[in-house]
Amino acid sequence: MAAALGVSLVSGVAGISGVAGGASSEVRNAVSAYLAHVAATRVADIVIDRTVTIYAPQHAYLHTKFDQHIVLKPPRRVRVEQIADGKAETRVTVGDRAWVKLPDGSIQETTTSEDEHRLMQLLLPLGRTPDDLLREWRAFGVSDNVSHVTRVRQRRAIVIGARVDDTTSPAVWLDAELGVLRLVRRDRSVKGMLVDETFSEHRPLAGALFFPFRQERFVDRKLQILITVRSVSVNTDPPAHLFDPASLR
Repeated sequence: MAAALGVSLVSGVAGISGVAGGASSEVRNAVSAYLAHVAATRVADIVIDRTVTIYAPQHAYLHTKFDQHIVLKPPRRVRVEQIADGKAETRVTVGDRAWVKLPDGSIQETTTSEDEHRLMQLLLPLGRTPDDLLREWRAFGVSDNVSHVTRVRQRRAIVIGARVDDTTSPAVWLDAELGVLRLVRRDRSVKGMLVDETFSEHRPLAGALFFPFRQERFVDRKLQILITVRSVSVNTDPPAHLFDPASLR
């Protein structure tokens, strides 16, 4: 499942617009400053234990809840173990391939999860360049020549991709120390509706890097997924066989 975050958390205070044809200097400077802030941090792997709650689209009181144990090994290795309704399921992703062990014990090759890779892209920017991040955000439809400054929970953030009072354009909300606070995008998998992912309750992870312990996803302004992180650890050197599809047997 993907990480996501909240709506109606902020208010715009100043407008900045760049020139067409490339990232504005304000945007590039903000992204460069954040990457420089975390540049000395080393994260070779990350282990996350979290609880995921999925809400029914039409009935907010109807939901499914399950626990996940996630092992991430950048750049593109992920193992997800989850138990829902007493049934265990394990998924291993290596690059562009993925395998899942279903509750009945069968193993199937399946498609990779964009959510898992997006989690690493948004929350683990280490070893990346400003061009890398801007290119990834443009793939979400974010215009990097438009921005404005606002405040989120008394902290300064730059909103990349939207002007003041624009709540529908794809945008990334970036804090100079905490990283990405919010991602607004259009998603074809949900009929092009507005997907709003927010990241909050940040805690120190390693070096200058912070990690959000609360993540929410809203679709068409309705809460779809709530993720509460119970624990996070880094640089534990997980064994390589965890990412071997043969381990599912």
